[in-house]
Amino acid sequence: MNRKTILCLALAAAVSVGCAAPVSAIDSAGLSALQSMGVIQGNTNAATRGEFARMLVAVSGRLDTVSATASTSPFSDVPYSSSYAGYISTVVQEGAMSGYLDGTFRPDNAILLEEAVSAALNLLGYSGGTAASKLEQASSLGLLAGISKTQGQTLSVGECADLFDNLLSAKTSDGQTYAAKLGIASAAGGVDYTAVVSNSLQGPYLCTENVENVVPFSTGPAVVYLNGSRASFSDLDENDVIYYNERMQTVWAYRSRVIGTYTAASPDASAPTSVTVAGQSYEVTGSAAYALSNLGGISVGSTVTLLLDRDGKAAFALSGSHTAAASSSQDETAGVVTGVTVSSYTDASGREVYSYAANVVCADGSLRSYPVSSENAFREGDLVRVSGGVLTEEEKSSLRGTFNDAGTEVAGYTLADDAQILDYADSGSYGRVYSASLGGVTLNARNLLYYHLNASGQIDILILKDATGSVGSYGLVLSVTPIIQESPESGGGSGEEGGEEGEETEQVITGHTVTYLLNGQQSTVTLDAEASVSRGGAAFTFENGRVTGTTSLRRVAATQINGLTASTASGALSIADNAAVYVKIGSDYYQSTLATISGSSDYELTCYADRSSGGKVRVIVAEQK
Repeated sequence: MNRKTILCLALAAAVSVGCAAPVSAIDSAGLSALQSMGVIQGNTNAATRGEFARMLVAVSGRLDTVSATASTSPFSDVPYSSSYAGYISTVVQEGAMSGYLDGTFRPDNAILLEEAVSAALNLLGYSGGTAASKLEQASSLGLLAGISKTQGQTLSVGECADLFDNLLSAKTSDGQTYAAKLGIASAAGGVDYTAVVSNSLQGPYLCTENVENVVPFSTGPAVVYLNGSRASFSDLDENDVIYYNERMQTVWAYRSRVIGTYTAASPDASAPTSVTVAGQSYEVTGSAAYALSNLGGISVGSTVTLLLDRDGKAAFALSGSHTAAASSSQDETAGVVTGVTVSSYTDASGREVYSYAANVVCADGSLRSYPVSSENAFREGDLVRVSGGVLTEEEKSSLRGTFNDAGTEVAGYTLADDAQILDYADSGSYGRVYSASLGGVTLNARNLLYYHLNASGQIDILILKDATGSVGSYGLVLSVTPIIQESPESGGGSGEEGGEEGEETEQVITGHTVTYLLNGQQSTVTLDAEASVSRGGAAFTFENGRVTGTTSLRRVAATQINGLTASTASGALSIADNAAVYVKIGSDYYQSTLATISGSSDYELTCYADRSSGGKVRVIVAEQK
């Protein structure tokens, strides 16, 4: 699971934990980031000066290094044992906040706007000035966006959240953003919220029978996700791989396992960084690296179960004696075979031993390998059911109907909340999709491979064949040149020398030479005469790795690109987050990114979108004016 997915789940967690949603103008991504950093912890109406001192330490990334208590009492009304003493000492020593002339700090007083602004400016490296001038400077730096309070008024926790979110994007005195100073800036210069949330996770840990022994907080109010879907602690199994964020009281669990023969270690078994199991290579980290080394007891030739982490690396490894127990708790699922891998190793007696593994892309979007009896046990494209690590071939399902706008109902069935939905393209690309991508999609014999109903009669597994466009290959057709051959055509006629029968010829199109751009690479292919192909944005179909056809996309002129929205004369179009972007300079095309053209007025914009109603933009050409 990538960092972006973790952020999406964190956004949901942010509104699920009762104490973690102060009223604020910032978006969910910013709120989740501030929660991950420990800046926002409560939902009180007013932020006190003591709490604000703690927030300052947290937003500067030092919450884990500054002690809450202190060795001495910093002020007469802040004893050393106070839960704010250490934070208050730190911010006062650094000049971000100050006490009063009577020797008090008044930690329970509500923080005033001008006090908060002065502290924020201090973090940015600015000093000096009156309260009024600091407010003016703060406004020019964007610190007060979303805050309507004026000098002398107190701030709520939500308004402090606004201030700190603005702080991350504000420029410091040396010209960089505060996010860049903290090392959490995105490539585009903004705040990399996904990095903030992802970097704050603790783990990986191996789930035990009693998960309370693993996480350092009460499981009662906590939020749990299993393989990206909302779950509960009772859904977790022993040997799941888990991460947690104590400040957000959220657990992310992953149940992705590879079962097979351990056939190779790289660079060697003394300190492996990757291993080959069931014919596939996996990076190994931490516990798994030790277990699969010469010191760990699992040797080459053994049957092993790899427990994969959120990045698809082997975090833990179980020996063959534990394989059955581990696999018995694996959720049943279905998938599509992508091939059978043959691997070999030399056993202790010097005999070469062969093992076979079917590689399956499962409905949850993961690629797993399962031991099979022979190289011909399954073929590429076979639909299979997975149960306890064993594969059985499945028949293709039949279901016709159109999803509702929400993508939650089709043909009288409702999608389960934790439904696993896979979209598999002819090109070999695939990915897990969610209900939001299914609105208006019509299922038919061509694009539905399989569905399964749970005990409640809801669809819990759905495997599609390039139904949503989310996993298709999109690019540009640059030129189409017909391949013409002359074909003799008999015809009657009288020749001057005695009326011999003459021959005429006609031109016949036997195919097309197509030049195209795909993934930034220009290529040429010959397509059959029957292939429908035209210049512009297109979806490409493949067979055995070769382009076999294209489907033209709908061409729409756009006036502006902002994030994932294209403004057109007929309204806004949603842009796929993996849209192909090309900048055209003269007659040349250069692969680019949405960030490059977003908000810019330097380009003439042409979008190519799905032809279906509400379809997304898949390709964008930005031609320099």
